[in-house]
Amino acid sequence: MKKVFLHFKELIAQKFKNLKPREGFEEEISEFSKMLAKARIIITTNYDTFIEERLKATNTGIKVNVGNKGLFSKSSDYGELYKIHGSINEPNSIAITSQDMMI
Repeated sequence: MKKVFLHFKELIAQKFKNLKPREGFEEEISEFSKMLAKARIIITTNYDTFIEERLKATNTGIKVNVGNKGLFSKSSDYGELYKIHGSINEPNSIAITSQDMMI
């Protein structure tokens, strides 16, 4: 059964990796990027890399924590992103079931 879920997670990761922002939203994305650049800590349930890409576009460095890694550690002096439901860059980390959340 775990093999089936891993395959499903890999499919989800591949689907998200192929997504691109819609045309016509450049101004909103630019404003969102500016807002993100000011944040010290960002917590998201999203699997995609949209936030990382926006921060990279604004030359803002950020430490990415996936799952519960680093969640209860002392925060550093620079921006941190907590992807509490996993990341498409680590398909096995993607949380789908309640058991996935207990890892």
